[in-house]
Amino acid sequence: MLTFKDAFSKAERGEEIGPTDAAVLLKTQDDLEAEALFALADSIREELVGNEATYVVNRNMNFSNICVGSCRFCGFSRRKGQPGSYFFSHEAMKVKLEEAKAFNVTEICIQGGLHPDLTFDYYLDLLRFVREIIPGVHLHAYSPEEINYMTEISGLEVSDVVKELRAAGLGSTPGTAAEVLVERVRKVICPDKLHTGRWVDVITEVHRQGIPSTSTIMFGHVETPEDVGEHLEVIRSIQKKTGGITEFVPLPFIPYENALGSLFKIREMISNREVFKLYAVSRIYFRDTIRNLQSAWPKIGLKAGGHALRVGVNDVGGTLMEERISNMAGSKWGDRVSVEELRETILQNGRTPVQRDTLYNKLN
Repeated sequence: MLTFKDAFSKAERGEEIGPTDAAVLLKTQDDLEAEALFALADSIREELVGNEATYVVNRNMNFSNICVGSCRFCGFSRRKGQPGSYFFSHEAMKVKLEEAKAFNVTEICIQGGLHPDLTFDYYLDLLRFVREIIPGVHLHAYSPEEINYMTEISGLEVSDVVKELRAAGLGSTPGTAAEVLVERVRKVICPDKLHTGRWVDVITEVHRQGIPSTSTIMFGHVETPEDVGEHLEVIRSIQKKTGGITEFVPLPFIPYENALGSLFKIREMISNREVFKLYAVSRIYFRDTIRNLQSAWPKIGLKAGGHALRVGVNDVGGTLMEERISNMAGSKWGDRVSVEELRETILQNGRTPVQRDTLYNKLN
């Protein structure tokens, strides 16, 4: 039977670990083993990217939470007409965009619910609208789930949808809606969502047309360490094939305001120590295949997000200015931070702060 020592020794030698190795490393509850895991991940981080830690000045714009989906982990979505539902008018979005422009953002991140009344033209026009107000800003928009939805409402193939989005100004795509790319898990947490194969097909087509994406995992609910290992392998396989992934962002599940937390009686978020173990294993798993590993301060707070820089992480994310998905699920960490706060967090953890753009080009 594979032991922690077996898997760790393999990683320490610089060999590529696989899903089973990842699962074994994640399962350790021994403090000394965990500390060795953190130290190895940190040394790989230093070797790959040095002591600089990056951040991006961006704004989230979750234009609507009205959604036809039924993901059990989601505290964000509402049905049309349901209390708490919203849909931003162009006038409301203009105010937000003007604020972002004054803040000197380099990226606008656009995601929303699968609104039953939207047409494909709306998604295209929204990209053009943002570019009119902030010329030259990078548009980081539309998850694979949203792109898949666009194929359903338009009747177009994925390739045609992506082609038109690119022509309208799409710069990159969030690799969200991945959750855990294992069908056993998806049937429990999001049975109506696009399946693993479709997610892979969409993101691969995005990359094929020269549009980069991020990648994510949502963990800390019903998945097993073996499921995490399988997910990591799906992501790494895509990257080996396309080279289109800019970063990996592990997202701990927030259980407070959603059906999944209630159904499985998940009372608390996964501990920061378990979060750090997944960060460390992710760094070891991807090495130079995906060079950038981001902590998620809206999920775990800025202090813990900064501490993650000691366990293999090299990016602390963005200013956001607005974050509704985590907050509506019960996050207690707010929805924006200043550039000064991000830089101070990085400095406090012994790293050199560097502003980047969406594609990890250094800006200072």
